[in-house]
Amino acid sequence: APPTDPPPPPEIASAISAGLLRQYAAPPVAATEAVLKHNATSDRVRQLIYWPTEDDARLYPTLVQSPPSGAPANHPAVRCQVTYLMALYLRHAKEWTFARAFILAGGLRAVADLVVHPDLHLRGQALETLSALTDEHLFPWHEPPRANTADVALHQRMLELAKSPLIPNLTANFEGSFPGGSHFALQILAFYASWLRLRHCPGNVLRLSGDLVRLLGRWAVKPDGTDEERALAKALHDDFSQYDATPSSSSSTGAGALPTPMLNGAEAVAEAALAADAANATAADGGL
Repeated sequence: APPTDPPPPPEIASAISAGLLRQYAAPPVAATEAVLKHNATSDRVRQLIYWPTEDDARLYPTLVQSPPSGAPANHPAVRCQVTYLMALYLRHAKEWTFARAFILAGGLRAVADLVVHPDLHLRGQALETLSALTDEHLFPWHEPPRANTADVALHQRMLELAKSPLIPNLTANFEGSFPGGSHFALQILAFYASWLRLRHCPGNVLRLSGDLVRLLGRWAVKPDGTDEERALAKALHDDFSQYDATPSSSSSTGAGALPTPMLNGAEAVAEAALAADAANATAADGGL
């Protein structure tokens, strides 16, 4: 059976309850209509928040997204994000029927974008939501996907995160996050590296970029980390530092062997982007 979350302290539980009652009395109808571009009633918005269906779950990646860069503080997406991310974090991400539809609709990527949210309260909700969605009690991610089921598409959605900002976003929580945020981020990083290595890496060999391995080394001696957090970072560092972090290196031999898969940290991602820009500029100059 899945573990039961410990109840929040009484003062926090009271504040959450009061907020939910206020929200129920005055649901964000206008903001929801603006974000979804569809008319809605108060009762319909209450259903979206408190009793969403599978079809409603497919709307949540849109409802929790951040407003466009430079948008004013009263942008409708701001209110929607606060409302629907809270509902996702408190309940819906822990219910598989909802979570499955949410993930298939792009929910993993939507939440991964929020784990660097400047509001640390919302960042915490995003990290805890991502932790819930990757919990093996919710779905056996490390087991092979069953053929001819939604498992295949679910695993594809998880794999798509390898080309998203997930890893740099997680490592951004090494410092400057909410209390306990760095540990949450490290646990999700460990899950993802483990899953990717098992399900998608030939010979179960996955390399981490040099900057990511070095960061894990710093994480293993993080002064404000817990013993559990430092131990996990050390285990990851010891595991992955045994491999050469050179992108061209491969555990395979022979003609046509593919490079060993690699997860890149923030520095490696930035370097790759600069290299791609330089290559594009060279190609454009050559076409003149």
